Amino acid sequence: MLELAHDHALRLERHIAELEVRRRQAELELELRRRDAEARETENALDAAHQRRLAEIEQLLALARSFGLPAPHADPGTAP
Repeated sequence: MLELAHDHALRLERHIAELEVRRRQAELELELRRRDAEARETENALDAAHQRRLAEIEQLLALARSFGLPAPHADPGTAP
């Protein structure tokens, strides 16, 4: 009888340990998804800012052309 109770306790401990491992794996998966979503959000924000800057540059070039000014040329030494 004591051996049966001991076996049952061991099985229960193993089951609890397996459940804990699964819980931790689920937490890690959720954290990875959260970080991926944050990274995509940051990339999208950077891309939107870049697109706005390009549009501003195009507007300035169009304005310069409308005044008959030559288009400026980028100096490769000053490019970021």
